[in-house]
Amino acid sequence: MKNYLFLAITLSSLFFSCSRYKDTESEKPIASVYDKNLYSSELKEVIPNNLTEEDSISFIKNYIDNWMIKQLLLKKAELNLPDEQKDLSKLLDDYRTTLLVYKYEQQLINQKMDTVVTDEEINSYYEEHAGEFKLRTNIVKVIYVKVPVSAYDAFNVRKWYRIPNEANINSIEDYCYQNASKFIIDDSWHYANSIFKDVPVKVNNVGNYLRTHKLIELKDSLYRYFINIRDYRLVNDTTPLVYVRNDIKNIIINKRKHHFINELENSVYEDALTKKEFTVNY
Repeated sequence: MKNYLFLAITLSSLFFSCSRYKDTESEKPIASVYDKNLYSSELKEVIPNNLTEEDSISFIKNYIDNWMIKQLLLKKAELNLPDEQKDLSKLLDDYRTTLLVYKYEQQLINQKMDTVVTDEEINSYYEEHAGEFKLRTNIVKVIYVKVPVSAYDAFNVRKWYRIPNEANINSIEDYCYQNASKFIIDDSWHYANSIFKDVPVKVNNVGNYLRTHKLIELKDSLYRYFINIRDYRLVNDTTPLVYVRNDIKNIIINKRKHHFINELENSVYEDALTKKEFTVNY
């Protein structure tokens, strides 16, 4: 491709100023391929806002290059495809019909369909279809404390993390804010691999390890590690609701859309049938 730097700079300056043209009839083309022309006013309509001058120059050059390539390929297609393959009227008509119907349906959905999904609906769907939601990785609920070997009174953590009642959890939290390098004491699910990647133990089979270990205490030259596996789920177990709540919400909304469109189609058909707005001859 020839260098468009000067042209791009000129166009970039134009785009950052007011439009010079009202229509393409008074414009000189900035690029031409056979009988097709590209004008600066057309470029101004597609250039993104808030680009730097350097980015604008790059965008303009790429756009012109891509436009010319498309026109060249279009000419090749027109010259080499048989006539029956070049007749796109039916394809375009089908596409227009599909697009207009879709836009109309979406407009009605936005105006009339209820998109509020309650917690009760989500919970009910999860209970009925829990077997459809399978984990792809192992997850755990843990108490995890990582403290420097020099930390004061670390032996107390050994006592607290084994029995995670409210008093001990509060003690762990107070201690960790002052001494721990990392800690987890919430009731959330965490990826098992991310926990074991941070501790000095090689776990070849996470599933087997979780089945046989509950209280884990490790040490290296820098840290002590205390892990209480409070709960775990393995690959192919049922995914906890918290992970699939948004997915279920989208499923419910999509089911509503499908039902709404079916009702719309039936209503339109019955109304047209009553008014004798169509005929069928067979």
